[in-house]
Amino acid sequence: MDEKVLQNLEARLSRIKGQVRGIRNMTADQRKPVDIVTQISAVQAALKKVGDIVVSNHLQSWLSQTIDGDVNSGQDIEGLLKVFQQHYR
Repeated sequence: MDEKVLQNLEARLSRIKGQVRGIRNMTADQRKPVDIVTQISAVQAALKKVGDIVVSNHLQSWLSQTIDGDVNSGQDIEGLLKVFQQHYR
C-alpha cells in the first residue's frame, strides 16, 4: 500500500480505537442502551469503510499487476475473490 493509504488507514483505526474505548466507558457508566448501540453502529460503519479501502487498494494493485502481466491469473483471481467474499458477506 502506498504511504497515503497507510496514513489514512492509521488515522481511521486510531479513531475507531477511541470509539471502542468510548463504548467501554459508556457500558461502565451504564449509559442508555440506545446511546451504546449508536456508538456500536458507528464503529461497525467505520470498520466497513476501512475494509472498503483495503479491498479497493488490493483490487487496484491486482489490476495494475494484471495489466503489466505480473500475475498468474487463475490463482490470483481466486485470491481476489476470497478477499471480496470475506469482506462483503
